[in-house]
Amino acid sequence: MVYPDGSRIGRRGRSNAKNDPHFNTPAFIKHHATLKKIKDLIGADAFHAATKISSIRNPYDRCVSAFHFKGKKDLAECLRLKEEGGLAELKQQFAEFLSEDNYDGKGHFCFRSEMVIDEFIRMEDFANDLFMVLDALKVPVDVSTHIISSVPEFKKTDRSSSSLQLCDYYSAPTLELVNRRFADWFVWGNYKRCQSVNDLA
Repeated sequence: MVYPDGSRIGRRGRSNAKNDPHFNTPAFIKHHATLKKIKDLIGADAFHAATKISSIRNPYDRCVSAFHFKGKKDLAECLRLKEEGGLAELKQQFAEFLSEDNYDGKGHFCFRSEMVIDEFIRMEDFANDLFMVLDALKVPVDVSTHIISSVPEFKKTDRSSSSLQLCDYYSAPTLELVNRRFADWFVWGNYKRCQSVNDLA
């Protein structure tokens, strides 16, 4: 949505997006928009002058989430495989998904092969990181508190209550693949790079 100062917010930032008169107009930026798409929407001058802030997610968790969402793998079915001793099959399905889904984030973090994000907000520490970014931008504390409390949705990243853990999906080859494909993410998000599947537990 376009605000008076020219700033915009993606559809997920509006709790009743479809009821907004600007819905499906250029005022709305589709979620997961690439940097090129955003530049095209707001113009080159505004894009290059802007402070660029992006969320980032632990690559291991991100890939499992994509496996279920993009790969359309039913969580209940994966749980059934584990309960029936079929983890090898689950790991194989996950490996096949990763071999086809070669997303590495460059379209969201890099522009013309250069990483241009000024500040990252980790999904795992969303509120704290967002507060630190707002503080760095000299946003008053009361305004920051209001912004953080108004965020409509947080993605769940804690798997402690789930019967399926990250190590149930990964094998040594898929761990190595993710470590290689998302190498920059570990640096940008200050994430621990695991050297064995057991480290994921």
